[in-house]
Amino acid sequence: MWIRVALIVGFMIVFGTIFNIVQNNDSENMDIDYDRFNKYYGWFISKDQTQQDFAYTHFLTNKEKSSRFLMEKLANEKGNHEKKNILGLLGYLDCVKCVEDILPYLQDPDRGVRVFAINAIGLLKYEHLSSLVVKIIDGNENAGFKIIAIMALGDGGGKDDIAFLEGIKSKSEFKNSDYSKKIINESIEKIRSRHKAL
Repeated sequence: MWIRVALIVGFMIVFGTIFNIVQNNDSENMDIDYDRFNKYYGWFISKDQTQQDFAYTHFLTNKEKSSRFLMEKLANEKGNHEKKNILGLLGYLDCVKCVEDILPYLQDPDRGVRVFAINAIGLLKYEHLSSLVVKIIDGNENAGFKIIAIMALGDGGGKDDIAFLEGIKSKSEFKNSDYSKKIINESIEKIRSRHKAL
């Protein structure tokens, strides 16, 4: 009897999973329900942890639509706090095609927005991340922002970036800072461990 119950439960789990996958794939092809997405976005920025978790799950299970919705919202957003919320979320949606639209936010006058933009670009593993980080390291940004860019390179860089990271340890703004060297070493290790896993 228990074997039959286990088989029925197993069948229900498998059937339910397949049904959800098909339903989610079908829903990706439909238009965005802006009322629903705005409601979930409101939950995401609320102070209620349960609502935040539920909204985050919704965005992650509808990545294509979520990315489109958030990019439209970002393009029309004037407030720095909202820009940071949207950029922070976009980094987790695997929306590589969003990167081109995120790049201009690296020039935003607000440093926090620039930080969230480079984080998102790193998480999305932008193909030109290396040259972008080199430009930041050689540019006029302060050392703190450069460290954030190095962390982004750790998130999205390739094996070829390890030599670059080893080389910048001797730059004047990093060589006397134990914290900077720690971040650079952690970024190198992230890249190494990611490529060992491939």
